[in-house]
Amino acid sequence: MDKLNKKIVLIVIAIIVFVLLLAGATVFLLKEKNNKQEIASSQRIKEKAINYINKNILAGKAVASITNISKEHDLYKIKLKIQNNEFDSYISKDGVLLFPQIVDLDVPVKPEANIPTSPTPTPTPTSIPNSTK
Repeated sequence: MDKLNKKIVLIVIAIIVFVLLLAGATVFLLKEKNNKQEIASSQRIKEKAINYINKNILAGKAVASITNISKEHDLYKIKLKIQNNEFDSYISKDGVLLFPQIVDLDVPVKPEANIPTSPTPTPTPTSIPNSTK
């Protein structure tokens, strides 16, 4: 009886180890597949963005290129180069929305010291001539 219990315990341990190895391999392979899909997706989005910017925004007046693309806060962050100037812009993960500029809501904005404030103009009353009949 004692040998039978040892065999059962060994079989159960072997099954558990096999299941864990199988689960680990599955997670690894799915992660690799997602990484490859994400790289392909970022390439498609990069091409779509550069084509749109050059054709519709710059319209032949300059040529833009994307020097870098990375993921940031569920968006793609692109380093956009137009002539000698570089800009950070963002694209939605589905490649539908382009954000030329982004505002970080966690960073407080300092008011500009050089912006003059002008008083609100006061409307001047006008007289309406009376019409006589």
